[in-house]
Amino acid sequence: ILLCKLRTALSNQQISFLFGVCKATIGNYIKIAIEDLINHLVPKFINNDNRTLLTNHVTPMSKALFDIPKDKTCLIFDATYRLVKKSKNYFGQNQLWSEQKKMPLIKPMVGCTSDGWVQFVLGPFDATHNDATILKDCFQRYPSEMSLIHENDVISVDRGFRDVILNTLDANLSRFVTKCRWIVEQVFGRLKIKFKIFAIPAHNSTLIHDYQALLIAFALLNLFHEPILSDRINEDVAVLMKSRLHIPNQLQCVVEKFNLSKVRAAFLQIEYVTFDNVENNQQLCFPHLTLDDLYSISLGPYQVQNAISYYAEQQNEGIFLVSKFQPDPKHKTAAIRYTDFNITI
Repeated sequence: ILLCKLRTALSNQQISFLFGVCKATIGNYIKIAIEDLINHLVPKFINNDNRTLLTNHVTPMSKALFDIPKDKTCLIFDATYRLVKKSKNYFGQNQLWSEQKKMPLIKPMVGCTSDGWVQFVLGPFDATHNDATILKDCFQRYPSEMSLIHENDVISVDRGFRDVILNTLDANLSRFVTKCRWIVEQVFGRLKIKFKIFAIPAHNSTLIHDYQALLIAFALLNLFHEPILSDRINEDVAVLMKSRLHIPNQLQCVVEKFNLSKVRAAFLQIEYVTFDNVENNQQLCFPHLTLDDLYSISLGPYQVQNAISYYAEQQNEGIFLVSKFQPDPKHKTAAIRYTDFNITI
């Protein structure tokens, strides 16, 4: 009955109809199931002291990018959000209101390994706190659980919204984090797909039981854990990324020297109805690329997997629009000699 509730998000009234019992009985069964699973299932999978689990769930990609030894681990922390109903209490409204999401919510802090194994589910925390504040609070409020993290373990967190321009090294290191950190978003996606109750707002009167249900859901995901792995085919992506770590962004040098950020780019619009248009292909002069070429350029499968979405975004009534950079002789960019910046076209 509890699993039906978590998976379908049906009301107790609807579930009572399905199982042929009264609504009160459904509520009692759910309460008994939650108590039993919190005491016997959750401690085996969530917030436990088994460090071996952490070191066994490190992906080859994160090991290669961050040079993680066998006795260390890689953890990804992120505060997910759980939508709740609007509170009738004014103080509650203030604590639950998120200016970023423009809706009331609570924020559990989740920490998982680089293959999606959920180790930490802490909180929940007020919507008014940012992720950095919540993570610091976790080390203070949950010292026994966080003691599982050792010195020189890799912890990946969100950079947050910052209006800054990173230098080459910081930008490339940030891409290392991005390459591994997307796993936690995948974990949240799994949670809301498999347990639909977490995709709808929770009732304020049941927030305690709702958080317990969240612990149970993550424990079940771990019980039937399927590692989230990327780049299974092309495992040398990490080596390629590390080899480019200190390579400067030459295109940025061009932009800065010619002040191109304030110049309107000159593009030629080419309309495709079919991709075998010989005239358009000759005008575009775009090289033929294999899937391996695209995989290598994008450093992973993400952009390749989303190619259909990118295509649909550029298509309009059967016409696919391609913009080719082609300045006229009077345009500011026409004087650029890319070979002077070691850029090969």
